[in-house]
Amino acid sequence: IYAFRGKSIGIKIGSYLKDILTLNVQRIKDKLKLNDPFDTYGFISKLHKELGLECTYFILSADWSQYDRSLLPTHLDFVNVISSISKHSRVGIHPSYYSSDKPSLISKEKQTLENVIGKKINISRQHFLRMRLPDTYNELIESGIKQDYSMGYADQLGFRSGTSRSYKWYDSHQDVVSDLTVHPFSIMDVTLRAVSGGDATKAITIAKDIIDAINAVEGTCCLIWHNSSFYDSEGWEAWDNVYTEILQYAKSCIS
Repeated sequence: IYAFRGKSIGIKIGSYLKDILTLNVQRIKDKLKLNDPFDTYGFISKLHKELGLECTYFILSADWSQYDRSLLPTHLDFVNVISSISKHSRVGIHPSYYSSDKPSLISKEKQTLENVIGKKINISRQHFLRMRLPDTYNELIESGIKQDYSMGYADQLGFRSGTSRSYKWYDSHQDVVSDLTVHPFSIMDVTLRAVSGGDATKAITIAKDIIDAINAVEGTCCLIWHNSSFYDSEGWEAWDNVYTEILQYAKSCIS
């Protein structure tokens, strides 16, 4: 939810000590600023509204762990941010890292998030894209999830299931077509940055080539982006422009 705001005193002290020991002066300066670098929700929502493009937020509502590091869903800042987002955008669950090992966590985290926004949730995207097929999809279905956005690569761009179009998941183990709709994504921010070597201009070119390929077959471009991926000091300088140009180009292909 935030990079620094809302963290406990213990975490803040430990973080400052780490920055001092590593001489990370810029990060100390960032912590002293009024605006949190992860608070990009206004920018994202405004851009999507201007372009008329749907935006779905996948929210981590798990207990704190090594891989699940967010404000607790009982924290006032969490409640305020997510409640505000849910008023103008779709909200889905971001099942925790360990939910793949303990499926009962999915229903628990889903219920927690539903209590915060006061709405039923039936869409999902796995944290770290961690899946075990067919188990994960069966567990999502049992938890009341109808749509999943985890079908894509973390280490490369492209089409994990060979298509950009949404489809009903076929469970080959049970030989049945399920009620779960899979929405493949072809571009994710961290992967795009890695493939482009962090070059914003190159990243835009790569993304446009993928969009052109999708447009040629009248497919669907699904993009995964994190609210943290606009933080200049952490290697995301000018990536607000990358995000904007990608969306503008995708929009121009359907206008």
